[in-house]
Amino acid sequence: MRAGPQAQLLASGEYEYLRDGVSVPVYESWQLSRTARGLSLFSHREVPAASLVISAKACFAGAGLQRCYLQWCSGAALEPVAKAFYTATPAVSRYRYRGHGARTQSIDAQNAHFFPLMRVFAGGVIHGLAAGGGSGRVLVPWIHDPSMQQRLFEPEFSDRSVRQLGSEKDPRLDHFHYSGGRYESGADYWLLNGLLQEYRWQQGDAEWTVRLKNPAGVWPGEEVWGRISAAESA
Repeated sequence: MRAGPQAQLLASGEYEYLRDGVSVPVYESWQLSRTARGLSLFSHREVPAASLVISAKACFAGAGLQRCYLQWCSGAALEPVAKAFYTATPAVSRYRYRGHGARTQSIDAQNAHFFPLMRVFAGGVIHGLAAGGGSGRVLVPWIHDPSMQQRLFEPEFSDRSVRQLGSEKDPRLDHFHYSGGRYESGADYWLLNGLLQEYRWQQGDAEWTVRLKNPAGVWPGEEVWGRISAAESA
């Protein structure tokens, strides 16, 4: 699922997860490559304590997500137990999914922003909502209870909204407050040229942080998500 020999690596990085400032054993990496057909973005998340790996590979053409393949592997042998495939054109968007032991199902995903679970894709949803007036419908594959393998990757739609704030961290960063869905009090995102730099949210009594580390290469911004001007959400 990684980029083939004809692909040119443009950028790469990792995301670290912290609970109340303490690192937790979740390992997430990503690679953005240019291929003959456009841009290809691959991300891979490992949770060794739960014996699971989630991966997403997306293709972009004309500054927009065109296709995305998701896979969930678990168990000692990390065998595939759930898969999903998203396709989008200007006229039609479809989401197909299959949990463990379930039949493949397909639904209409038109007029919804698709979030393929991995943090590197957050910028696309944030800027998509901002460009649409600050709110919209978002489709997120269901993964809330890994023991319910038959339900994994079921489509979960919710209304989400974003509001741009001033960035006290760094004037180069775009700071957004993101709310809706399962977020109790919302979450804060800091983006640079459309790439997630940091993400914070409160879950119960714990504060979670996801932070970019070891970035390499050049993230091409608007070539991935389309228009990402900070003024779009003003």
